[in-house]
Amino acid sequence: MRSDVDEERSQILERERALHRREREWSSETIDRLTRERDDSRAHAAGLSRRLNQIQTGRWWKLRGALLRLARVVGVRRPVARIKEAPPSKDLDASPRGADASSGTQRPTETSLAFWPEVRGNPFQQLLYGRVGEAGLRPLPLRELNDLSPRAPAGSILHLHWTSPVLHTAKSERDARQRLWRFMATLDDLRDGGWKLLWTVHNVLPHDCRFPELEAQLCQEIADRSDAVHVMCRATVDAVATRYVLPASRVRVIPHPSLDGAYPNDITQAQARRDLGLSDDDIVVGAFGAIRPYKRLDALLDAFEDVFREEPAIRLVVAGAPARAAGVEGLIERCSRHPAVVTRFERIPDDEIQRYVGACDALALAQSDPLNSGIAMLAFTFGRPVIAPRKGCIDDLVSKDTGITFDADVPGDLVRALKEAPRLRDERHRRAARARAEAVLPDEIAKRFASLASELASLGR
Repeated sequence: MRSDVDEERSQILERERALHRREREWSSETIDRLTRERDDSRAHAAGLSRRLNQIQTGRWWKLRGALLRLARVVGVRRPVARIKEAPPSKDLDASPRGADASSGTQRPTETSLAFWPEVRGNPFQQLLYGRVGEAGLRPLPLRELNDLSPRAPAGSILHLHWTSPVLHTAKSERDARQRLWRFMATLDDLRDGGWKLLWTVHNVLPHDCRFPELEAQLCQEIADRSDAVHVMCRATVDAVATRYVLPASRVRVIPHPSLDGAYPNDITQAQARRDLGLSDDDIVVGAFGAIRPYKRLDALLDAFEDVFREEPAIRLVVAGAPARAAGVEGLIERCSRHPAVVTRFERIPDDEIQRYVGACDALALAQSDPLNSGIAMLAFTFGRPVIAPRKGCIDDLVSKDTGITFDADVPGDLVRALKEAPRLRDERHRRAARARAEAVLPDEIAKRFASLASELASLGR
């Protein structure tokens, strides 16, 4: 009797297991089907939205330009802008990704160029990697360095960019120090697994960093472990020397590429100015990119207001997404209340960048200690000179033909530079700026980078 009961119980359990298996299979198939239907619906809706936006954009800009011109005539002030939570930035100052979500472990089976952190809004990485396929490498973006398997296919490279995600969320100096050594332990594991290390030096230290000594130590640790260090001008070695030392024998110089092909460029300056409510006779200086403390927009506004008292035709265009940082809201209010400042405090879509840059006679960089500048390359790409500090690679980029430089440590020198802005309206300055961009076209820079990548890959084969 007991054996009969046990057998019946076994049969019941087996039927239950079979039922559960069918239920799981059915659920998986149903989920896959519903997912496909959802994705198709989203794609269709996105297509309709893009088409509607294309239809509306032209009409909106014409109306906006007319209203702004009318407001200037009758003396109406624009309302003060409020800071909104900015979506993922697509301007040239996009913050590096890599400190938040994880995309799962990456276990490449072919020779790869893994890079971290991935920055989707800035075209720099996309332009730089345009030719690495010819070196037998597949670009592999990483959201987290821990996502990468330590075991590297032969000839694979790990390319580090901005170091800011390592320490920027640290709650204390002790926490920052622990994060530093955890990061270095991960890096050592990857190197032990066969990954060749390449580091591109974008900044002396991360912007607005809270623990500069630890940030400098982090940079030194990376430099010491790197098989090659990519810098964008020779001045970088001296610029960082007060903080850390780059290994001279492993430094490779490849300039920042121009941004040709990254953004549309088919609007005339006259049209761009009409859209922004500016006149052809205005002297227009632009401040483009994320509104963050290190940009020193406050210093630029101070200098602009001084110049405006003597030159009422000067205008300032401020466009970019505001950061949630101390003092930013006050800057927004100050810009919004000035009758000669044109503002747009949000992410600028790729197809509208040409409107804000194209309306300007020059772009201004007020930060006191820059090393490289995507904004300067953006200006040159659109044939616009720059007003910039004599620091880092910018000092190599800017000549008397491609812009005006100033000493950020000398009070009043930015005012002097802005007073000279009218001379940048001359066509020869635009030709010189454009020639500077053509000297570093993306395809040529991508070839040079691919050659460096091939050299490193050969060390691991």
